[in-house]
Amino acid sequence: MVIPAIRDIPLLPVKIPLKAHMDLSKIVTDEGHHAAQALIFVNTIQDEFNIVSYERGNETPMFVKELEKQKACYNDLTKKVLFNMLIGVVTETRISKELGSFINNESIVKSVRENCKSHQDDETVHCSQFMALGKYTWKYSMKSKEN
Repeated sequence: MVIPAIRDIPLLPVKIPLKAHMDLSKIVTDEGHHAAQALIFVNTIQDEFNIVSYERGNETPMFVKELEKQKACYNDLTKKVLFNMLIGVVTETRISKELGSFINNESIVKSVRENCKSHQDDETVHCSQFMALGKYTWKYSMKSKEN
């Protein structure tokens, strides 16, 4: 969900400091690592416990379909870009909180909690970077209204 938001930063009607833009761009690499980490973990669990996965292949999740439907309602490119940015802010903030609930749940196996903790450490940084992006954009929108 966050990669389109990062991709579209140059299309935002706001100047983002170069360092902030570069830091946000690094999230793309982290997201690839998280996907690989999750795949390894799921495959290990499947092999260890002889679990059959019922993945449907490349089907788009319903959540993503609904977001795309909402975004399609906008005819203006800037609004679509801002929509992607907002989704990035929301998802990166929420996932950090969700991972925290797994980490603190003693009924979950320690190795799973450790895996979640590693992921949460990255997500906490992502969250702060997307929050800063939201603040830059909000500050810009307030200045635009004053003029």
